[in-house]
Amino acid sequence: MIVSVTPGGSASASFGYRGIGTVGGVALAWMVTRFGFEIAWAWTPASYAAAVGTAVALSVVAGLAASTRALAVRPLTVLRHGE
Repeated sequence: MIVSVTPGGSASASFGYRGIGTVGGVALAWMVTRFGFEIAWAWTPASYAAAVGTAVALSVVAGLAASTRALAVRPLTVLRHGE
């Protein structure tokens, strides 16, 4: 969960999108296994937690890989030269 505070003093938590995605994924898995494959469905929270953790880790790795060039340059150099 990420909590951000605006200059006006109000705080907001931004963990809702992961929760919506997880609940949607669980609902879709239930519908596919129950009605598509016509088999019993079992709730396994550990596998869903692992899936969410893996998705977060992959997002962090992709974000860092995409911004390595920007992170390699010192901010003062960019501000002085405008590159």
